[in-house]
Parts: sequence; C-alpha cells; structure tokens
Amino acid sequence: MANTFGARLIRARVDKGMSQSDLAASSGIAPAQISRYEADKNQPRLLVLRKLAAALDIAPDRLLAGDDEADTEPADAAPTTQCKLRLPVDMHASLGKLAASANRSLNAEIVHRLAQTLGEDFAAEQPAAQPVLAEMLAQMREQTGLLRELVELARAANPD
Repeated sequence: MANTFGARLIRARVDKGMSQSDLAASSGIAPAQISRYEADKNQPRLLVLRKLAAALDIAPDRLLAGDDEADTEPADAAPTTQCKLRLPVDMHASLGKLAASANRSLNAEIVHRLAQTLGEDFAAEQPAAQPVLAEMLAQMREQTGLLRELVELARAANPD
C-alpha cells in the first residue's frame, strides 16, 4: 500500500475496525469527504485532521507523516527494524501527555525516553547505535519542522 495520506487514513480506519460510515459518524465529517480523503483527492485542514485523529484514537502526525508506517526506505538507508509496542493504558496516557507538553509525537517521546534511559553508557557501549540514533533525531527534527510549517499555514489561513 502506498504511503500517502489516504492510504494511512484507510490503514488507521481498518486497524480500528471502522467503516467509512463509522469514521464519519465518530468524527462528524461527511462520508463523501472521508471517501475523498482516502482517495487522495482532497487533503484535510488542520481542524478536520484533528477530528479524524481523535475519532481513530491516534496522533495527527501519524496520519500526516506516517511516523513508523513508511512502506519504503531509500536504497542507501541503513537497515532498520520496526517494532510495535503494547503499553498499559495508563502508561500510554502518561506518555501522550508528556509528548504533548514537549510538543513531540508519541513515537518521538518514546525514543526520547529510551535514549534518556540508555544514556551515554549505551552509546559508548554500542557505537553502531550512534548513527541510528543520529538518523532518528534527524527524522524527528524534519517531522517537527513539517508540523510547524503546517501549523503556520493553518494559522495564516485562519487568523482568528
């Protein structure tokens, strides 16, 4: 499946076991508009993006940038792995609050906390991890920049 906004929206909706009608009802967005988003015919505004993310119980940046859901890697990229975490509900909520207060995505907060926990000892013991951590930091900075641009565009379009 392509890594477009529409594909990520479909994947998130299906992962939650929702139909387009279910998502429309939960988010307050017309079913026809949901269909246009999933077909990549339209892109949602920030307010609509937030409604979709809330209805799907995911972070808006996951829909925007895909977070760890990218389907392809550049040919020259270092090998990576994906992992899915099962977190207790209270831990997920706490991490979500910490991420929001630090203006980070949930994934960025988990990586940040992991890096803090492992600290310099890990980097010293595992020199092979240094380029991976540097790449993760670069990707987080890039996503943060894109999100800031999106917020600025939204503010410019809706100056109230």
